[in-house]
Amino acid sequence: MVIAVAFAMIVAACGDDSAEPEETPATTASVQTTTTAAPTTTAAPATTAMEVKEWRDGIPCPPEGTLIAYSPLTLEFVWFADIITAMEEEAAKCGVDVITDDPENDAQNQVTNIENMLERGVSALAVITVDEVTMAPVAERARDDGIVVVRHVGSLEGYDANVGVPETVFGELIGEVGGEWLLEAKPGDAPYQVAILNADSLGPNLLDRKQGLKDGFDRVMAGAEYEIVADVEAWAEDTALDAVAAILAANPDLDVILTSNDVGALGGLAAIEAAGLTPNVDIAIVGSLLERGLQAVADGRMPGGITVPGSTHGVGLIEALFRLLAGEEGGFNMDIPPIKLGNDPTEAQRRLDAGEY
Repeated sequence: MVIAVAFAMIVAACGDDSAEPEETPATTASVQTTTTAAPTTTAAPATTAMEVKEWRDGIPCPPEGTLIAYSPLTLEFVWFADIITAMEEEAAKCGVDVITDDPENDAQNQVTNIENMLERGVSALAVITVDEVTMAPVAERARDDGIVVVRHVGSLEGYDANVGVPETVFGELIGEVGGEWLLEAKPGDAPYQVAILNADSLGPNLLDRKQGLKDGFDRVMAGAEYEIVADVEAWAEDTALDAVAAILAANPDLDVILTSNDVGALGGLAAIEAAGLTPNVDIAIVGSLLERGLQAVADGRMPGGITVPGSTHGVGLIEALFRLLAGEEGGFNMDIPPIKLGNDPTEAQRRLDAGEY
């Protein structure tokens, strides 16, 4: 009798196997109910798929072990280091690895670095281009090989999605803070003298940002007379220090300086103090704010500016890359808006304490 029962069970099992497809996709297994008669060995992979299927907000994880790459302008800027840290933390939630390198703001270095990263078998690449003409052939080859390419706050033809900032708004908010400070700190002192530290060589998006600086400032000034006495490229800390020193020597009555980024503002701030002027009293310099810039606002040395946390951009890049790797159609744009901070040391200190930079 025992032998007969065993034989019947074997026959039944063989009949079940012949009725099933050769392979059940993970997505199908994940929606099976707990009452299924499938063997335990078949259900186990479905559980694994369920555990890694979602990064967040319904966006699925890429397969574990997927390799993605990010190429910044330079790791000299803390902002890029914050982006990479955030990308690594978010990717690790899915078992995905992020690789990067430092092009040191050199276009050929960047091309070589990216070619090396592509050779390592990356599935996706995010890049902020040092030079779009030099980078374009590399990006095209990557896409031809089926590699996802995301453009980050820069200029590049041939990409699957863009993660950036609304450049004109970025500039406008900085201009507004500068104008608001000037009208409050020096009412009735028109005509005013204004200087701009630009980053024109970094591409058309930075030209849009500079135009935003002018538009935002002009809107707040509401007809009050002023003159732009200098408009020079200086977006690194050392070049900004030298540039502002020269501008102040030629224009000792300068009232406000509008800058296109964070380290340019810090370099200019150092030049103001070296000239024996009291920042945020005799003259103000305004730009974007990371940790050191927020500290200067908290200390009363800068009247505010805008903040665009690198961590927010890191998360945004991972979202774009994961969406594309999951098969979403490309061509979408993700703008991460800047946050305006006025002359408010208490709020600056709160952001510092909370790590919101």
